[in-house]
Amino acid sequence: MDLYNNETGIAVGRRHDDDTEGIVRECVSIARNARKVSMNGVPDASTNTGKNGLVFFDGPE
Repeated sequence: MDLYNNETGIAVGRRHDDDTEGIVRECVSIARNARKVSMNGVPDASTNTGKNGLVFFDGPE
């Protein structure tokens, strides 16, 4: 999950260069659309092709 989410964070930073407000705005938007996954269903980082998604899980099942 961390690797998947890191891909998004790095991409956001690159898209906005030194525009801190833009980074924060996009991160908030992406976080609001984060997808809950099971601990066994965490997607591989290589599947984050658009670099605009976040995933989370809510503890052990």
